[in-house]
Amino acid sequence: MSYEVDLLAPAGLSFVEDVSISIDLTSDPNVDISLMGVEITSPSGTVSTIIQPAVGSNAMINDYIRSISNAFYGEEAEGVWTVTFWNKGLENISVSSTFLTMGGH
Repeated sequence: MSYEVDLLAPAGLSFVEDVSISIDLTSDPNVDISLMGVEITSPSGTVSTIIQPAVGSNAMINDYIRSISNAFYGEEAEGVWTVTFWNKGLENISVSSTFLTMGGH
């Protein structure tokens, strides 16, 4: 599954230093969400893998993920940002909400 987020640059933000993502998931209690992968693609095409499948993450607590990437350092903030989710298991995982927050100047 893939989600697109059309982002307007905050006033005064000339370039990105970091992007943080917060994700709320809905899944069966028996689903292993460590089999899920998440990546963010910037408007200029840079891809940052936030979570690798089968590796797990300390950020995964009760179907909630929060992570930060600086792979987009120096890029423009405006444009369409794509967040892609995939699950290497057979179970379905529903994304309740996804938020991107940018830091920079």
